[in-house]
Amino acid sequence: MTAIIRAWNALTSVTAYRMRSEPAAQSTSGWHGEGKGQVRTQLNEAGAVLHFFEQGTFKPAQTQSIKSRNVFRWELNDHHLALYHERRGPENAVFLFDLMAVSDHSLQTRSPHLCGQDVYDATLTLHDTHLELIWSISGPRKSERLVYRYQCL
Repeated sequence: MTAIIRAWNALTSVTAYRMRSEPAAQSTSGWHGEGKGQVRTQLNEAGAVLHFFEQGTFKPAQTQSIKSRNVFRWELNDHHLALYHERRGPENAVFLFDLMAVSDHSLQTRSPHLCGQDVYDATLTLHDTHLELIWSISGPRKSERLVYRYQCL
């Protein structure tokens, strides 16, 4: 079974997440902290589009926890997984990137996502009980690493 299909099958069984934000010293975002929450998945009838409805909390290092919510759309293609951000609705979906298999257990972005002067890159690693999605964000004011651990059934 290819890494793309294995990753897809694992994504369809995700139920929860934990994340941590690790900004480098030069980052001005202030988003150092940890989060956790639940993931509700919804697969379309054709079996090629999967929505992640994430709901939880994020605890910045210096302040109280805040509620967090995200909607991601994953699309299964022959040779990659496409990822979109739908926080503002499906009609305003933002294409983030395609993830390509680089090994039996790892996928990486084909091309990074550009948002203004910021560059978003990611690696998805398959483990026996979870998926790990590591985001790298760099730009004039950002130098961050976001580590998401998605729990699978």
